[in-house]
Amino acid sequence: MAAFSLLLVLITVIGGMVSVTYINARNEISNVLDILTENRGMLPGKEAKKRLGPKYTPESIYQYRYFSVFLDKNSEIIAVDKRHINTLSQDEIKKITKKIIVDKEVTGDIIYNRTGFAYRLKDTPEGKILVLLDESNILENARAVTRLGLYLGIISMIVFTLIISAFSKQAIKPTIRAYQKQKEFITNASHELKTPLAVISANTEMQELMGDESEWTKSNKEQIVRLNNLISRLVTLARFEENKSIEMHPIDYSKIVLEAAKNFQTIAQVENKTFELNVTPNLFIQAEANTLQEMVNILIDNAVKYCDDNGKITVSLLKGKLGQNAILKVANTHKNSEKINVSRFFERFYRDDQSHSVEKSGYGIGLSMANEVVRIFQGKISGNNTNEQIEFVVSFKLTKNSPQ
Repeated sequence: MAAFSLLLVLITVIGGMVSVTYINARNEISNVLDILTENRGMLPGKEAKKRLGPKYTPESIYQYRYFSVFLDKNSEIIAVDKRHINTLSQDEIKKITKKIIVDKEVTGDIIYNRTGFAYRLKDTPEGKILVLLDESNILENARAVTRLGLYLGIISMIVFTLIISAFSKQAIKPTIRAYQKQKEFITNASHELKTPLAVISANTEMQELMGDESEWTKSNKEQIVRLNNLISRLVTLARFEENKSIEMHPIDYSKIVLEAAKNFQTIAQVENKTFELNVTPNLFIQAEANTLQEMVNILIDNAVKYCDDNGKITVSLLKGKLGQNAILKVANTHKNSEKINVSRFFERFYRDDQSHSVEKSGYGIGLSMANEVVRIFQGKISGNNTNEQIEFVVSFKLTKNSPQ
């Protein structure tokens, strides 16, 4: 962002310098042509001082290279004044003049022998006067400023990049340390919480064995299970983010999806929800089996959990259009899907007020875990909410084990 801002500033400043210089150069050319046409091909000092302003000095008028051609009313050449230019012959001047007359333009630019000339054609009582001014030296200033601006811009970007490279690691060290401490805290706290939870669970079970079972003990046991699941997922998420101890190899993605889907089909049927499954067999991807299974479970569990009553869950695993990717789609019907910000579902602990109501179990880290798994396996995941349906799409590259 900082580099982009600097680039934008450099473009604005350098572009402004170049534009102003070029406009000034064109104005100078126009003023010199006006003086020459109004003074029969002459450049008097008094008139030059008036028109050119601060740029004028008694010596500066000798820098201009120009010539004049006098024509009769039939555009035939009467005389040529080439005292202020030596690079063109009389014949070359006549050739240039005829081309301008044929073009029928009273002002413009023409290139001859790689030299640019600005010209002006004006009517006079005797006929016409054509003045041509070599604009190379005048425009060279604008070109020089452009080159200088580009050099300065490139040097500035290189210096800025070197400075950023030198100090960026030092600047982000506190952030890295804080992030590392956060992960360590999650891991350590998770282990510390397991012991008291185990004690509470044991005490609750003992209380029930002693004949004191009630709705409160059942509630305690349910909450203990939820907290244990939360702790396990937090530890797993921390491990995912470290990208350690996950060895990837070709995995039968089709088999993983089929097994996960079967586990949820019964739950969907019990809740009177339709479950549609379409899996292309023998699709292999580069992954780790248990981690991949967890990702698929999260997506299908999310679809079953937040599907409308008597709604439909759809799970499909197919090849992409080019046959290079395995595309997993998990969708569920939801009447108010358009009001849900699906993109925020990947944020840790995010629970939508409408679809992720307090009536649903969970802590809002499942999709964050799924997102991390997809990132580690170098895939892509996205969500959309259209036509009263919430859909998550995951794409992974197929491996050579898959039939092409």
